[in-house]
Amino acid sequence: MSLKSFDDLSSSSSSSYTDSSMSDVDTPKKKSKIQNFIEGTVYKYSDEKFRSHFRLNRQCVEDLIGNTNFIAIATKKYRGGWPEIQSEKVVLMSLWYLVNTESFRQIADRFNVSISSAHLYITSFIRMIANMSKNWIKWPKKHEAISISSEFEKKQGIPNVLGCIGGCHIRMKKPKINGDDFINRKGYHSILLQGVVDHRKMFLNISVGAPSSIHDARLLRQSKLFKEIETGRQLLYNKYHLLGDSAYPVLNWLIPPYKDNGLLTEQQRLFNFKHSATRIVVEHGFGLLKGRFRRLGEFQNESLSFIVHSVVTACVLHNICISRNIKDNNVIEYMDDLDNNVESEETVGFDKREEICDLLTNNWNKGRYLFQSLLLSCSCTTGV
Repeated sequence: MSLKSFDDLSSSSSSSYTDSSMSDVDTPKKKSKIQNFIEGTVYKYSDEKFRSHFRLNRQCVEDLIGNTNFIAIATKKYRGGWPEIQSEKVVLMSLWYLVNTESFRQIADRFNVSISSAHLYITSFIRMIANMSKNWIKWPKKHEAISISSEFEKKQGIPNVLGCIGGCHIRMKKPKINGDDFINRKGYHSILLQGVVDHRKMFLNISVGAPSSIHDARLLRQSKLFKEIETGRQLLYNKYHLLGDSAYPVLNWLIPPYKDNGLLTEQQRLFNFKHSATRIVVEHGFGLLKGRFRRLGEFQNESLSFIVHSVVTACVLHNICISRNIKDNNVIEYMDDLDNNVESEETVGFDKREEICDLLTNNWNKGRYLFQSLLLSCSCTTGV
């Protein structure tokens, strides 16, 4: 099966997932709709409670309302048959969908709209934000790279790190087409999200939608990021590199840890420790993303394109939260049991890793020598 990333799927029309994305509508139950949920309940939320339910603060929601013309787009194709609802309700309803695991029916009841209207506006909002993702998920400019690498170096001393790359699974129902391609090594169906994050856990680049049966290294090679770097685009400014886990090959711009065969030197073990302590930021980034937007824990939809758009939108909203320093103490990181297949290493990039390893060892030895000298000095002073 050919791999499809968000770039391929984002051009799909809404009709490609209108029916199959309704698959999370639960069986009909006799339940009355909630009257005036926004006016009677949401408006009364404290700022903290509002953030806990919608992840964004009120100002961010107002900005989304003001900067997106999703109502016009949503109704353009369906003139005459669909009731127009307030933009505020569309945004809050869509955020609720991503933050929670309620079905379209439950959300429709909560916001007092029909199921078809809830589906129309939620999918339209998600598709629009996903298609505008380049406004929020951006590769750092040269002056930004200097700051990012400086912050990474403060963690464990590894120089010239521009980002950490990793992947996680997005659980889903078995797709109707090529379903077996989406079974991962854990035995469930999922798609892969590949992401590069900075020191703040903000996504700098993502690739979404590949079937989970493929190897992380293959996903990397199929990604637009890999092709742009390998074909000469100076995304790393002839200086920087990414850190990845042992699933990735050693390249001159991508540094994984040493594979532990039981024969690692002290220097190599030190390098691996510092590498892991720095790279952990990408795993925490995925954990925070899934903790904020619990829909990503498991989709009941069968539409691949809708799921991909939902994941991209969640990444956008995640970046907005970080850029605006929106913190929610109620968010618990969802830590995946990541499936890191290991593939044979390549020759390119070994010298760079050895150079970094030597640098870290020298710095460690200097620090240890200074500490011992201070202890000796204190001992001599005490003896006098």
